[in-house]
Amino acid sequence: MQHKPRAFASEPEEPAPPPPRRVVLEWLPLRLLVPAGALAAEIRLSDSFSTTLSIGYGRAPVRTSAGQDTRTPLWQVGLSVQWYVAGDFEDGGVHLGVSGLLSRAGDASMTLRTTVVQPGVLAGPLLGFKYVFRNRWIVDSQIGIGARLGSGGAKPADEDQTFALLGDLAVGWAF
Repeated sequence: MQHKPRAFASEPEEPAPPPPRRVVLEWLPLRLLVPAGALAAEIRLSDSFSTTLSIGYGRAPVRTSAGQDTRTPLWQVGLSVQWYVAGDFEDGGVHLGVSGLLSRAGDASMTLRTTVVQPGVLAGPLLGFKYVFRNRWIVDSQIGIGARLGSGGAKPADEDQTFALLGDLAVGWAF
């Protein structure tokens, strides 16, 4: 057992390093364009890898088979995996990843009136950047291109559109 000498009264002791951050809770404000509220949790898997689970709920604009414009409940569940190619989970930086977003709104007799929501699964690669402030607040942005797979209740506004932008902007706090 080694003995560590005590600091003299005039020497300040070194503060203990803060515990590593393991989770970031995030709010996704861009989903308000739908309008939907969405929250996410980014979970550290290692210094360079993390996974994010998101969930959202809102009211998507649709047109019924009778031609009436209305809104219907919209559910969204997302999962992504990130690899920090510059920086890390703790300090932020550039990350690459893959993401999938499942959106379900209304039923097959309805047509969405917006291209902001793609029904079914939207999956593809992402490029992102996360900035971590000293007080553990974060801003995280991601953008990519996703392929629309399957259906999710209402028909899409443009049925020929098989690719769409995929990504988010998140504001959160790490702990």
